[in-house]
Amino acid sequence: MLHACAKVKFVACKMIAIIVLLISYTIQCYANAFPFSFSFSFFFREAKLAYKAEVVELQKQLRRQHSQFDLLVGQLSALIQGRRARVAVASAVNGELIVLDEKLSARNLEVDTSL
Repeated sequence: MLHACAKVKFVACKMIAIIVLLISYTIQCYANAFPFSFSFSFFFREAKLAYKAEVVELQKQLRRQHSQFDLLVGQLSALIQGRRARVAVASAVNGELIVLDEKLSARNLEVDTSL
């Protein structure tokens, strides 16, 4: 197991070295393209613009998710209210059926006593 971990660390170190080389090559290319006005502020400006664009996109996604959430909450509320209404109607009907059953039972007892 230790051998596998050492291999992974070696590969990771190689990847980091390659990334560092690519970054330094990119910086050199930009320095050669803009020899007189090259500075790191260019990279900072580009990174800042990229982050701002990402923030705008994330804010749009957040607004869409909020509106979808509000829609789902409205649907859930309607379902709950509908269920409550159905339960109330069923309870009222059951109450009427109980009253009717009691009346029929009383009438049945009257008929049985008269026979």
